[in-house]
Amino acid sequence: MAKEMPDGVYTAIITPFLPDGEIDEETLVKLTEFQISQGVAGIVPVGTTGESATIPPHKHNRPTEIVIETVKGRAFVLAGTGGNSLEEAMEFTRLAYESGADGYLWVEPYYNAPSSMEINEEYFKPLAKKFPERPGIIYNVPSRSGCKYLISHLIELATICPSVIAVKDATGDPGRMSKIREKMPQIKIFCGDDSLNYQVIARPDIRGNGFITVVGNAFPGTLVRMQKTVRENGLAHGKILYQLLEPFSRVVTISYSNNFNEKDRSKNPVPFKALLYILGMIPHFYCKPPLGKLEKPAASILRRTLTGAHQENPDLFEPIEAFFEVKVGSRIDDDSLWNEVTYP
Repeated sequence: MAKEMPDGVYTAIITPFLPDGEIDEETLVKLTEFQISQGVAGIVPVGTTGESATIPPHKHNRPTEIVIETVKGRAFVLAGTGGNSLEEAMEFTRLAYESGADGYLWVEPYYNAPSSMEINEEYFKPLAKKFPERPGIIYNVPSRSGCKYLISHLIELATICPSVIAVKDATGDPGRMSKIREKMPQIKIFCGDDSLNYQVIARPDIRGNGFITVVGNAFPGTLVRMQKTVRENGLAHGKILYQLLEPFSRVVTISYSNNFNEKDRSKNPVPFKALLYILGMIPHFYCKPPLGKLEKPAASILRRTLTGAHQENPDLFEPIEAFFEVKVGSRIDDDSLWNEVTYP
């Protein structure tokens, strides 16, 4: 019998690597245990944040296996098994199924830019029909995929394939989520944009079921408390908790200008992996090429964010200090650590 997918906080967990690019399995176990200790509902290995697009196909399922082995039923494991081809997504989903994942997160097929009808007929429907035993979650992220998946096709898909029970909406459009809720009151809506987390669960026309979060890599407990508080009609206190984390939602992707006054961006997961390294949660900073390091202007923004947050709300970092046995303040002030995450 399929495990029921609970509402709540799902952390899109990073994939830590060793300096040679191999998966740092010991650190992934520790990060997973930290998430469990903070009360998350679920963990999402090998999503965009987990560098799914650059992990070699023969190693793609290994983070999912490690998380499943570590969780041992204490949280819902939602494996990222989408790809930019149906064949690839089928294979990734088969491996996750055999490993015992509780559900699958299927990102829209990126780069190919199929029409919404093509996505439905040639990708989501075949996946959902092939793997109907466990929940399938549709991941709508046009900024990454270049696709526009229409609500009408989501309705059709969920009607034909009842295992499709939820959507991760990373469109940045609360109005779209409101329309989904109006037309599909039964479907679960998970916010995929940390800057909108509070709005999505607080708005009565959306009634979001939770978040699939990047910020949760560092601050899962605060997000869990925010969700619980809002659910218990504590909107004002929930907003206070959201405001503590709001600066970090702005550094999931960092926009900046380089020395030639050209605008550029450092996108997830690079800034947040740098943040986790600076805080002492991972022992090595490594992203799979073509991802790399931060430019100096982006690193300066991240450093100001961390410094300000630690000065104003040191309690926010206490779970990290206790679990990982680190002194956050001294690490934030350590120039040598910043040099390791920044291009010269």
